[in-house]
Amino acid sequence: MAERDGRLVDERRLPGRQGPVALVYLALERARPVPIDELADAVWGEELPRAWEGALSAIVSKLRTALSDVGLDARRSITMVSGRYQLALPANTWVDVEAARVALDEAEGRVRAGRFRDAWGPGNVAASITNRVLLAGVDAEWAERARQTLRSVRVRALSCLASAALANTEWPLAAQFRLPLRAQARP
Repeated sequence: MAERDGRLVDERRLPGRQGPVALVYLALERARPVPIDELADAVWGEELPRAWEGALSAIVSKLRTALSDVGLDARRSITMVSGRYQLALPANTWVDVEAARVALDEAEGRVRAGRFRDAWGPGNVAASITNRVLLAGVDAEWAERARQTLRSVRVRALSCLASAALANTEWPLAAQFRLPLRAQARP
């Protein structure tokens, strides 16, 4: 989910199944312009509709409208140059998967520094965000890679929480965050 100035992007304003998929892909790849055919592949996979370029343009137009609802300039939020789309978000935009990674970095840094109590907050943020499934029901290789990355963040966040609980001699709580060895080994 994305939020700006306390306003969430309303998922109901995103077009069908393709809208959320396109928005998540552009958000995950926003550091670079995404070729139009790559975005189409992310949205539809190998089964492109007949007039896919027009359909993709319509999806992007509706995404721009949804982003304008949270105060973004519709023309600048998703740009298209030389057959490539790029999502541009202001610095104060909150993107949950990015917030999870930042929180994990904070939690792990605090655990390494022996500041276990200070690791509790960011560890919980990372664990809570990654408890949800990204694009449930979307069967795409890129989406599965993103889900695997988030599972790894979750395992590491739970490890931070377990370390904090152990340091505070909260044994039952520490046991709650321990994962079976098989779950820890999964990327």
